[in-house]
Amino acid sequence: LDFLATYQAPDALVQVSLAGSAVEPDFRFFSDPDLPRKTLAIALADAGMDVALWVGVGAPRDDRSRLMLDQALDAFAASALPTMIVPVSGHAQEVGFERARALGIPLLRSLRAAAQLVAHALQLGRPAVPPGVPADAMPPLPDGALVDELQSKELLARIGLAVPPSRFVANAQEVAAAAEALGWPVVIKGRVAGVAHKSEMGIVKLGIASAEAARAAADDIARRSAGHSLQGFLVEKMVRGGVEVVLGIKRDPGFGPMLMFGLGGVAVELFGDVAFGRCPLSVQGARALVEQTRAARLLRGFRGQPPRDEAALLAAMVRLSQFAAAHADTLEEMDVNPLVVLPQGEGVCALDAVILRRQA
Repeated sequence: LDFLATYQAPDALVQVSLAGSAVEPDFRFFSDPDLPRKTLAIALADAGMDVALWVGVGAPRDDRSRLMLDQALDAFAASALPTMIVPVSGHAQEVGFERARALGIPLLRSLRAAAQLVAHALQLGRPAVPPGVPADAMPPLPDGALVDELQSKELLARIGLAVPPSRFVANAQEVAAAAEALGWPVVIKGRVAGVAHKSEMGIVKLGIASAEAARAAADDIARRSAGHSLQGFLVEKMVRGGVEVVLGIKRDPGFGPMLMFGLGGVAVELFGDVAFGRCPLSVQGARALVEQTRAARLLRGFRGQPPRDEAALLAAMVRLSQFAAAHADTLEEMDVNPLVVLPQGEGVCALDAVILRRQA
Protein backbone atom coordinates (compact mmCIF):
# COMPACT_ATOMS: atom_id res chain seq x y z
CA LEU A 1 0.00 0.00 0.00
CA ASP A 2 1.04 3.59 -0.57
CA PHE A 3 0.08 4.89 2.84
CA LEU A 4 2.72 3.30 5.12
CA ALA A 5 4.19 6.68 6.05
CA THR A 6 0.74 7.96 7.09
CA TYR A 7 0.80 5.79 10.19
CA GLN A 8 4.12 6.75 11.74
CA ALA A 9 2.61 9.44 13.99
CA PRO A 10 2.15 8.55 17.70
CA ASP A 11 -1.62 8.97 17.44
CA ALA A 12 -1.97 6.63 14.46
CA LEU A 13 -5.23 4.71 14.44
CA VAL A 14 -3.89 1.56 12.82
CA GLN A 15 -0.80 -0.55 12.37
CA VAL A 16 0.47 -1.46 8.90
CA SER A 17 2.34 -4.67 8.15
CA LEU A 18 5.95 -4.47 7.02
CA ALA A 19 4.83 -5.68 3.59
CA GLY A 20 2.48 -2.71 3.37
CA SER A 21 -0.46 -4.86 2.45
CA ALA A 22 -2.32 -5.43 5.72
CA VAL A 23 -3.94 -2.88 8.05
CA GLU A 24 -4.90 -3.75 11.62
CA PRO A 25 -6.59 -1.67 14.35
CA ASP A 26 -4.34 -1.31 17.39
CA PHE A 27 -5.19 -2.03 21.04
CA ARG A 28 -7.48 1.03 21.18
CA PHE A 29 -10.15 -1.09 19.53
CA PHE A 30 -11.22 -2.16 23.00
CA SER A 31 -11.84 1.45 24.12
CA ASP A 32 -12.99 2.85 20.76
CA PRO A 33 -15.72 0.67 19.24
CA ASP A 34 -15.79 2.98 16.20
CA LEU A 35 -12.21 2.07 15.27
CA PRO A 36 -13.08 -0.58 12.60
CA ARG A 37 -15.06 2.00 10.62
CA LYS A 38 -12.24 4.56 10.91
CA THR A 39 -9.63 1.98 9.92
CA LEU A 40 -11.52 0.80 6.86
CA ALA A 41 -12.36 4.35 5.75
CA ILE A 42 -8.66 5.20 5.69
CA ALA A 43 -7.62 2.00 3.95
CA LEU A 44 -10.37 2.07 1.31
CA ALA A 45 -9.53 5.66 0.39
CA ASP A 46 -5.91 4.78 -0.44
CA ALA A 47 -4.95 4.88 -4.10
CA GLY A 48 -2.87 1.72 -3.74
CA MET A 49 -5.81 -0.49 -2.87
CA ASP A 50 -7.12 -2.96 -5.47
CA VAL A 51 -9.44 -4.99 -3.27
CA ALA A 52 -10.53 -5.01 0.38
CA LEU A 53 -10.51 -8.24 2.38
CA TRP A 54 -11.95 -8.09 5.94
CA VAL A 55 -10.34 -10.97 7.84
CA GLY A 56 -11.12 -12.16 11.33
CA VAL A 57 -14.65 -10.96 11.96
CA GLY A 58 -16.61 -13.34 14.15
CA ALA A 59 -20.10 -14.60 13.52
CA PRO A 60 -22.51 -11.72 14.27
CA ARG A 61 -24.12 -13.32 17.30
CA ASP A 62 -23.46 -10.62 19.91
CA ASP A 63 -23.57 -6.83 20.02
CA ARG A 64 -19.83 -6.28 19.50
CA SER A 65 -19.59 -8.65 16.54
CA ARG A 66 -22.69 -7.15 14.93
CA LEU A 67 -21.27 -3.65 15.45
CA MET A 68 -17.96 -4.59 13.82
CA LEU A 69 -19.68 -6.20 10.84
CA ASP A 70 -22.10 -3.30 10.35
CA GLN A 71 -19.21 -0.81 10.41
CA ALA A 72 -17.34 -2.87 7.82
CA LEU A 73 -20.40 -3.10 5.61
CA ASP A 74 -21.00 0.65 5.90
CA ALA A 75 -17.46 1.26 4.68
CA PHE A 76 -17.71 -1.35 1.93
CA ALA A 77 -21.03 -0.01 0.68
CA ALA A 78 -19.54 3.49 0.36
CA SER A 79 -16.50 2.24 -1.57
CA ALA A 80 -16.19 1.36 -5.25
CA LEU A 81 -13.57 -1.32 -4.51
CA PRO A 82 -14.31 -5.04 -4.74
CA THR A 83 -14.71 -6.36 -1.20
CA MET A 84 -15.06 -9.69 0.58
CA ILE A 85 -15.18 -11.07 4.13
CA VAL A 86 -13.45 -14.07 5.71
CA PRO A 87 -15.18 -14.74 9.06
CA VAL A 88 -13.34 -16.75 11.68
CA SER A 89 -16.54 -18.39 12.87
CA GLY A 90 -20.09 -19.00 11.72
CA HIS A 91 -21.20 -19.65 8.17
CA ALA A 92 -22.33 -17.52 5.24
CA GLN A 93 -26.03 -18.38 5.63
CA GLU A 94 -26.33 -17.11 9.19
CA VAL A 95 -28.97 -14.47 9.83
CA GLY A 96 -26.32 -11.98 10.92
CA PHE A 97 -24.71 -12.09 7.48
CA GLU A 98 -27.92 -11.24 5.62
CA ARG A 99 -26.86 -7.67 4.92
CA ALA A 100 -23.53 -8.79 3.46
CA ARG A 101 -25.34 -11.19 1.15
CA ALA A 102 -27.79 -8.47 0.13
CA LEU A 103 -24.87 -6.21 -0.79
CA GLY A 104 -23.37 -8.98 -2.91
CA ILE A 105 -20.23 -9.23 -0.77
CA PRO A 106 -18.69 -12.74 -0.90
CA LEU A 107 -18.17 -14.54 2.41
CA LEU A 108 -15.43 -17.16 2.32
CA ARG A 109 -14.35 -19.55 5.07
CA SER A 110 -10.76 -19.89 3.82
CA LEU A 111 -8.14 -17.16 3.51
CA ARG A 112 -6.44 -19.26 0.83
CA ALA A 113 -9.66 -19.38 -1.20
CA ALA A 114 -10.06 -15.62 -0.79
CA ALA A 115 -6.50 -14.98 -2.01
CA GLN A 116 -7.04 -17.24 -5.03
CA LEU A 117 -10.32 -15.49 -5.82
CA VAL A 118 -8.62 -12.09 -5.64
CA ALA A 119 -5.80 -13.26 -7.93
CA HIS A 120 -8.18 -14.67 -10.54
CA ALA A 121 -10.46 -11.62 -10.41
CA LEU A 122 -7.56 -9.22 -10.90
CA GLN A 123 -6.24 -11.29 -13.80
CA LEU A 124 -9.60 -11.43 -15.54
CA GLY A 125 -10.16 -7.74 -14.88
CA ARG A 126 -7.04 -6.66 -16.75
CA PRO A 127 -7.62 -5.30 -20.25
CA ALA A 128 -6.88 -7.73 -23.04
CA VAL A 129 -3.60 -6.64 -24.63
CA PRO A 130 -2.94 -6.78 -27.51
CA PRO A 131 -6.43 -6.22 -28.94
CA GLY A 132 -8.04 -9.09 -30.76
CA VAL A 133 -7.09 -9.70 -34.37
CA PRO A 134 -10.06 -9.53 -36.79
CA ALA A 135 -11.17 -12.91 -38.08
CA ASP A 136 -10.48 -11.88 -41.69
CA ALA A 137 -6.82 -11.28 -40.75
CA MET A 138 -6.48 -14.94 -39.71
CA PRO A 139 -6.82 -18.08 -41.82
CA PRO A 140 -10.32 -19.59 -41.64
CA LEU A 141 -11.15 -22.72 -39.70
CA PRO A 142 -11.49 -25.76 -41.95
CA ASP A 143 -14.94 -27.29 -42.28
CA GLY A 144 -16.04 -30.24 -40.20
CA ALA A 145 -16.66 -30.81 -36.50
CA LEU A 146 -13.23 -32.43 -36.02
CA VAL A 147 -10.20 -30.92 -37.74
CA ASP A 148 -7.56 -33.65 -37.73
CA GLU A 149 -3.81 -33.41 -37.17
CA LEU A 150 -2.86 -32.90 -40.82
CA GLN A 151 -5.25 -29.97 -41.33
CA SER A 152 -4.60 -28.56 -37.86
CA LYS A 153 -0.86 -28.44 -38.46
CA GLU A 154 -1.34 -26.80 -41.84
CA LEU A 155 -3.36 -24.15 -40.01
CA LEU A 156 -0.73 -23.72 -37.29
CA ALA A 157 1.94 -23.18 -39.94
CA ARG A 158 -0.20 -20.45 -41.53
CA ILE A 159 -0.51 -18.56 -38.24
CA GLY A 160 3.21 -18.75 -37.55
CA LEU A 161 3.81 -21.87 -35.42
CA ALA A 162 6.48 -24.22 -36.73
CA VAL A 163 5.64 -27.86 -37.46
CA PRO A 164 8.01 -30.72 -38.36
CA PRO A 165 8.96 -31.26 -42.02
CA SER A 166 6.52 -33.87 -43.28
CA ARG A 167 5.03 -35.75 -46.19
CA PHE A 168 1.59 -37.33 -46.48
CA VAL A 169 1.31 -40.52 -48.53
CA ALA A 170 -1.76 -42.50 -49.43
CA ASN A 171 -0.46 -46.06 -49.00
CA ALA A 172 2.08 -48.11 -47.08
CA GLN A 173 4.27 -48.69 -50.13
CA GLU A 174 5.17 -44.98 -50.28
CA VAL A 175 6.10 -44.58 -46.60
CA ALA A 176 9.74 -45.67 -46.82
CA ALA A 177 10.49 -43.37 -49.77
CA ALA A 178 8.89 -40.41 -47.95
CA ALA A 179 10.97 -41.15 -44.87
CA GLU A 180 14.15 -41.45 -46.91
CA ALA A 181 13.47 -38.04 -48.46
CA LEU A 182 12.95 -36.40 -45.06
CA GLY A 183 15.97 -38.05 -43.42
CA TRP A 184 16.10 -40.49 -40.55
CA PRO A 185 14.80 -40.87 -37.90
CA VAL A 186 11.13 -40.21 -38.58
CA VAL A 187 7.73 -40.52 -36.97
CA ILE A 188 4.99 -42.39 -38.85
CA LYS A 189 1.31 -41.85 -38.03
CA GLY A 190 -1.84 -43.29 -39.47
CA ARG A 191 -4.54 -40.85 -40.59
CA VAL A 192 -7.89 -42.34 -39.57
CA ALA A 193 -11.15 -40.48 -40.13
CA GLY A 194 -12.80 -39.29 -36.93
CA VAL A 195 -9.92 -40.30 -34.62
CA ALA A 196 -8.38 -37.48 -32.58
CA HIS A 197 -6.06 -39.48 -30.28
CA LYS A 198 -4.04 -41.86 -32.43
CA SER A 199 -1.68 -43.09 -29.69
CA GLU A 200 -4.53 -44.97 -28.02
CA MET A 201 -4.95 -47.00 -31.22
CA GLY A 202 -1.22 -47.70 -31.45
CA ILE A 203 -0.92 -45.97 -34.83
CA VAL A 204 1.92 -43.62 -33.93
CA LYS A 205 5.42 -45.01 -34.46
CA LEU A 206 8.41 -43.06 -33.11
CA GLY A 207 12.11 -43.18 -33.90
CA ILE A 208 11.88 -45.10 -37.17
CA ALA A 209 15.46 -45.19 -38.50
CA SER A 210 15.46 -47.44 -41.61
CA ALA A 211 13.43 -48.32 -44.67
CA GLU A 212 12.80 -51.81 -43.32
CA ALA A 213 11.51 -50.38 -40.01
CA ALA A 214 9.36 -47.89 -41.92
CA ARG A 215 7.69 -50.63 -43.94
CA ALA A 216 7.07 -52.69 -40.81
CA ALA A 217 5.60 -49.66 -39.00
CA ALA A 218 3.29 -48.89 -41.91
CA ASP A 219 2.08 -52.51 -42.05
CA ASP A 220 1.38 -52.51 -38.29
CA ILE A 221 -0.54 -49.23 -38.54
CA ALA A 222 -2.65 -50.68 -41.37
CA ARG A 223 -3.35 -53.80 -39.31
CA ARG A 224 -4.37 -51.79 -36.23
CA SER A 225 -6.61 -49.57 -38.35
CA ALA A 226 -8.63 -52.47 -39.74
CA GLY A 227 -12.30 -51.67 -39.42
CA HIS A 228 -11.59 -47.92 -39.53
CA SER A 229 -11.22 -45.56 -42.44
CA LEU A 230 -7.43 -45.39 -42.90
CA GLN A 231 -6.83 -42.46 -45.26
CA GLY A 232 -3.03 -42.59 -45.45
CA PHE A 233 0.18 -42.02 -43.54
CA LEU A 234 1.76 -38.87 -42.16
CA VAL A 235 5.56 -39.16 -42.18
CA GLU A 236 7.44 -36.52 -40.18
CA LYS A 237 11.04 -35.71 -39.38
CA MET A 238 11.58 -36.58 -35.71
CA VAL A 239 12.21 -33.58 -33.46
CA ARG A 240 14.39 -34.05 -30.39
CA GLY A 241 16.03 -32.06 -27.63
CA GLY A 242 13.28 -29.91 -26.18
CA VAL A 243 10.87 -29.51 -23.30
CA GLU A 244 7.35 -30.68 -24.12
CA VAL A 245 4.50 -28.33 -23.16
CA VAL A 246 0.82 -28.19 -24.05
CA LEU A 247 -1.17 -25.27 -25.42
CA GLY A 248 -4.91 -25.70 -25.36
CA ILE A 249 -7.90 -23.54 -26.21
CA LYS A 250 -11.24 -24.08 -24.51
CA ARG A 251 -14.28 -21.89 -24.97
CA ASP A 252 -15.74 -20.78 -21.64
CA PRO A 253 -19.45 -19.79 -21.71
CA GLY A 254 -18.76 -16.68 -19.62
CA PHE A 255 -15.31 -15.52 -20.67
CA GLY A 256 -15.00 -16.81 -24.22
CA PRO A 257 -11.85 -18.59 -25.44
CA MET A 258 -9.31 -19.40 -22.72
CA LEU A 259 -5.74 -20.54 -23.35
CA MET A 260 -4.34 -23.37 -21.22
CA PHE A 261 -0.60 -23.84 -20.66
CA GLY A 262 1.26 -26.62 -18.87
CA LEU A 263 3.75 -29.45 -19.21
CA GLY A 264 2.94 -31.49 -22.29
CA GLY A 265 2.69 -35.11 -23.33
CA VAL A 266 1.15 -37.37 -20.69
CA ALA A 267 2.28 -34.95 -17.93
CA VAL A 268 -0.77 -32.77 -18.49
CA GLU A 269 -3.04 -35.70 -17.56
CA LEU A 270 -0.75 -37.09 -14.87
CA PHE A 271 -0.04 -33.89 -12.91
CA GLY A 272 -2.75 -31.44 -14.01
CA ASP A 273 -0.20 -28.63 -13.57
CA VAL A 274 -1.80 -26.08 -15.88
CA ALA A 275 -2.72 -22.40 -15.92
CA PHE A 276 -5.44 -20.56 -17.85
CA GLY A 277 -5.62 -17.08 -19.37
CA ARG A 278 -8.28 -15.24 -21.35
CA CYS A 279 -7.63 -14.76 -25.06
CA PRO A 280 -6.04 -12.77 -26.52
CA LEU A 281 -2.92 -12.73 -24.35
CA SER A 282 -0.14 -10.18 -24.21
CA VAL A 283 3.47 -11.35 -23.88
CA GLN A 284 3.26 -10.39 -20.20
CA GLY A 285 0.06 -12.41 -19.80
CA ALA A 286 1.65 -15.43 -21.48
CA ARG A 287 4.69 -15.17 -19.21
CA ALA A 288 2.42 -15.04 -16.15
CA LEU A 289 0.86 -18.38 -17.18
CA VAL A 290 4.27 -19.99 -17.54
CA GLU A 291 5.28 -18.71 -14.10
CA GLN A 292 2.27 -20.43 -12.52
CA THR A 293 3.49 -23.90 -13.53
CA ARG A 294 6.47 -26.18 -12.89
CA ALA A 295 7.33 -25.86 -16.57
CA ALA A 296 9.05 -22.54 -15.82
CA ARG A 297 11.94 -24.28 -14.02
CA LEU A 298 12.44 -26.77 -16.84
CA LEU A 299 12.39 -24.09 -19.51
CA ARG A 300 15.08 -22.04 -17.78
CA GLY A 301 17.52 -24.90 -17.35
CA PHE A 302 17.21 -27.57 -14.69
CA ARG A 303 19.97 -29.86 -13.39
CA GLY A 304 22.47 -28.76 -16.00
CA GLN A 305 20.07 -28.72 -18.95
CA PRO A 306 20.34 -25.74 -21.32
CA PRO A 307 17.66 -23.03 -21.19
CA ARG A 308 14.92 -23.33 -23.80
CA ASP A 309 13.57 -20.74 -26.21
CA GLU A 310 11.08 -19.11 -23.86
CA ALA A 311 10.72 -16.05 -26.10
CA ALA A 312 9.54 -18.27 -28.97
CA LEU A 313 7.13 -20.05 -26.62
CA LEU A 314 5.60 -16.76 -25.46
CA ALA A 315 5.24 -15.60 -29.07
CA ALA A 316 3.47 -18.88 -29.94
CA MET A 317 1.11 -18.49 -26.98
CA VAL A 318 0.24 -14.94 -28.01
CA ARG A 319 -0.32 -15.92 -31.64
CA LEU A 320 -2.49 -18.90 -30.78
CA SER A 321 -4.54 -16.78 -28.36
CA GLN A 322 -5.07 -14.18 -31.07
CA PHE A 323 -6.27 -16.87 -33.46
CA ALA A 324 -8.68 -18.17 -30.82
CA ALA A 325 -10.03 -14.70 -30.10
CA ALA A 326 -10.51 -14.04 -33.81
CA HIS A 327 -12.57 -17.25 -34.15
CA ALA A 328 -14.39 -17.04 -30.82
CA ASP A 329 -17.75 -17.73 -32.50
CA THR A 330 -16.66 -20.91 -34.29
CA LEU A 331 -13.80 -22.45 -32.29
CA GLU A 332 -14.79 -24.80 -29.46
CA GLU A 333 -11.49 -26.47 -28.54
CA MET A 334 -7.93 -26.69 -29.76
CA ASP A 335 -5.14 -28.91 -28.48
CA VAL A 336 -1.48 -28.52 -29.37
CA ASN A 337 0.19 -31.35 -27.46
CA PRO A 338 3.05 -31.56 -27.37
CA LEU A 339 4.60 -28.29 -28.40
CA VAL A 340 8.36 -28.80 -28.11
CA VAL A 341 10.32 -25.81 -26.82
CA LEU A 342 13.79 -26.19 -28.32
CA PRO A 343 17.08 -24.78 -26.97
CA GLN A 344 17.39 -21.01 -26.86
CA GLY A 345 17.35 -19.48 -30.33
CA GLU A 346 15.90 -22.58 -32.04
CA GLY A 347 12.19 -21.84 -31.59
CA VAL A 348 9.28 -24.17 -30.93
CA CYS A 349 7.68 -26.98 -32.90
CA ALA A 350 4.12 -28.37 -32.74
CA LEU A 351 4.26 -32.17 -32.86
CA ASP A 352 0.53 -32.85 -32.67
CA ALA A 353 -2.66 -30.81 -32.87
CA VAL A 354 -6.41 -31.20 -33.17
CA ILE A 355 -9.29 -28.71 -33.42
CA LEU A 356 -12.98 -28.99 -32.59
CA ARG A 357 -15.44 -26.56 -34.16
CA ARG A 358 -18.54 -25.30 -32.37
CA GLN A 359 -21.68 -27.08 -33.43
CA ALA A 360 -25.00 -25.27 -33.86
